[in-house]
Amino acid sequence: MRLLRAVACLPGREARAGKSLPLHMLEVTSVEYRYGRENLDTPPAVTEITLAIAPGQIVGLLGQNGSGKSTLAKLLTGVLTPQSGTVIVDGIDTRDRVHRWEARRLVGLVFQNPDDQLITNTLIDDVAFGPENLGLPRSEIQRRVDDAIKLMELTPYLMTPLNELSVGQRQRVAIAGVLAMEPRYIVLDEPSTMLPPNLAEQLIATVTQLARERGIGAIYITHRMEEAVSFDHVLVMRQGRIALEGTPRKVFGAVERLRALGLEAPPVTLLSRRLRARGYDIQPDSILAEELVTQLRPYAPEKETWGNVMREAPGSDGATADSAGTGAPPASQPGATQPPVLETRKLSFTHLRGTPFAQQTLNELDSRIPRGAFVAFVGPTRSGKSTLLDCLNAIIKPGRGMVFYNGADTGEPGFDIEKLRLAVGVVYQSPDSQILEDIVGKDIAFGLIRRKTPLAESRRIVRECLEAVGLPYEEFRNRYTYALSGGEKRRVAIAGALAMNPETLALDEPTAGLDPQGRAEFIALIRALRRERALTVVYMTSSLDDVADMADYIYVLDAGKVTFEGTTREVMRQLPALERLGIGLSGVSRLALELATVVPDLDTSCLDLDALEADLLTRLLPAPRVSSASGEEAAL
Repeated sequence: MRLLRAVACLPGREARAGKSLPLHMLEVTSVEYRYGRENLDTPPAVTEITLAIAPGQIVGLLGQNGSGKSTLAKLLTGVLTPQSGTVIVDGIDTRDRVHRWEARRLVGLVFQNPDDQLITNTLIDDVAFGPENLGLPRSEIQRRVDDAIKLMELTPYLMTPLNELSVGQRQRVAIAGVLAMEPRYIVLDEPSTMLPPNLAEQLIATVTQLARERGIGAIYITHRMEEAVSFDHVLVMRQGRIALEGTPRKVFGAVERLRALGLEAPPVTLLSRRLRARGYDIQPDSILAEELVTQLRPYAPEKETWGNVMREAPGSDGATADSAGTGAPPASQPGATQPPVLETRKLSFTHLRGTPFAQQTLNELDSRIPRGAFVAFVGPTRSGKSTLLDCLNAIIKPGRGMVFYNGADTGEPGFDIEKLRLAVGVVYQSPDSQILEDIVGKDIAFGLIRRKTPLAESRRIVRECLEAVGLPYEEFRNRYTYALSGGEKRRVAIAGALAMNPETLALDEPTAGLDPQGRAEFIALIRALRRERALTVVYMTSSLDDVADMADYIYVLDAGKVTFEGTTREVMRQLPALERLGIGLSGVSRLALELATVVPDLDTSCLDLDALEADLLTRLLPAPRVSSASGEEAAL
């Protein structure tokens, strides 16, 4: 895979003699590609794709999982060649066996999973790998590597082994490696999936800078609609075809069409249309929060009538740092008077202790997980979430402090570790890391086989667990695991955990990489499993949006410590602090923070757009007239 990067850059070449193609242009004409070519009944992954991308242009590519986005990315970069139609890179046909490597040199590709394109042991060696393979002068290699590392804020980890970095940090290394190649075009396949929001925003700013200042054409694949609002052009794919395209304003304004395609317009667009339907002079195609703020200023009350400006909740509400780390949960925590199924007291852990790379990942962390509760741990990258998860399941031993399971200290001699590991089923961020067999049924039965469960009983359990996660037994039991989609792999990983009949399900960033519909389906699955199996749920995430309407209690982590804690509503009152930490907020929450600059009394702890609209309408001046908006707008 890494060779893709090593051939990602070459100075501009003129179109070959006899060609009338533009000198610099990435052109796709009537392209089709299908997997399993020998099976003519296999539907094409992409079909009838026609588009053109010029240097300096930023194109957003949206669509559900399985819509063909990643296949199109591989076609654009020459990893795959079209079975019909053409992909032309600066006059070079990617099907041309003689010159195809020249075309590949012009296009850099960043995969969704960074491990698919990292090859060396250290960060600095990995970023330098591509430029070195081009035979560039040492001074030029050094310049490119320094620039790329600085852009991705990776300087503190220069000599850190790559396997010691978090998934998000490895993604930044992969991006830096491609940027160091200085390609004419760059294709980013959902690059922000494993990045915290602040770094995702920085990445988009970097891509924009590369396009505007260095003339690099960018194709940015994403599920996050708000990431594409500043792009030059947006394409929406459905079943391998381009179903909708245009400027961001045109595409996001097609609210009903987007919904039919399984996507949702940005909250600012939806709220703009709602307000216009209520008589406010608001442009219905607004796509930026700043636009809506400006348009609402005439309707904001005078400063003399403002109430208290929004501020962090007082210590008495149990959600501030004052209530964190005390070892005794606030009364608002569910099960506070009952013995918790899992508990940590003054838990500390130092990674690679005694080495030059030692780093404290947990720092005297106190937490309680009551039986039957849904407890979320929310924090940015490197906040200690994954380390905590490994401590709860006794995969690693604490450096200091204690972990209790049903009141028993897991560190005491004679404690039954195997019983704990069976009781706490863990599903990791990357399902590939825990799928061990090539057949779905065998993978789910892996633990059962180790326990020497009788074959008939094992089959019954596998069937039950597959059906529980929404995968029909007969359809999936003999499927190859490598051929599953990302969402299907997550379900198989959960089924494997359920097969051991755990009382607690622990999930580490389980919605990473899922499109909006896939995310909604996954959350609905967790709700159903919790209800039907009376599961305790521990949920690790960098996004508050994932757990805001499910969690009974939330711990917010930073640098291995509990920064503050409380119920969802209590934590939501800390939105400014959460944003400063780099924690992912929902589009509604980010919009509420922006609107609070013009309406300071606004309740920013709203969980959905309906609540935000209702609170906003109570604080704005009345609309001066009744809108003539269409019934469709009013319904939105």
